[in-house]
Amino acid sequence: MMNRLDILKRRNKGKTKIKAYRNLFEDLPDKIWFDLEETDSILKMHQQNLKESTIRETEYVDGKAIFIESDLLREVYTKLQMDSNSYIFTDDYRYCGLFLTNSKSAFQIAFDIAKKDNGNTSFIIDEEFKFSFTINYYDSTHNDYPNKFDIQRVLKRNSLDGNGSE
Repeated sequence: MMNRLDILKRRNKGKTKIKAYRNLFEDLPDKIWFDLEETDSILKMHQQNLKESTIRETEYVDGKAIFIESDLLREVYTKLQMDSNSYIFTDDYRYCGLFLTNSKSAFQIAFDIAKKDNGNTSFIIDEEFKFSFTINYYDSTHNDYPNKFDIQRVLKRNSLDGNGSE
């Protein structure tokens, strides 16, 4: 019962945010939206997957850069299959859900979303849970990293090399 009440409270709060949230992702082609219950289930599976052996890395990239200038993003992007999909969302997923779209499209728009929704984090999670990215944009008022993207990658060990070796 508590879970249902939590969902209803979150959905109610989301009513004030959903239009702006969906507008952040309007440029994504062929996206599928997931409601709060489905989102919770997907993120629970992702959390369980993180218990497996993973590699965590962080990188800071100039705020004027495009996504492909990030070594962490480029390494994964260049190995993506054309038909691979990823979940993309921001901190407001708690109230608004998340989207599934083509992985390459998610990568291409992630920096724009992080900038447009400054103060919120942008997330990309592979549909098969092989990798995830957390992307923050820090504007000129940030003390430590002004005008920088903070990119954090969690990669399932051996998920990119295809042959099981590191």
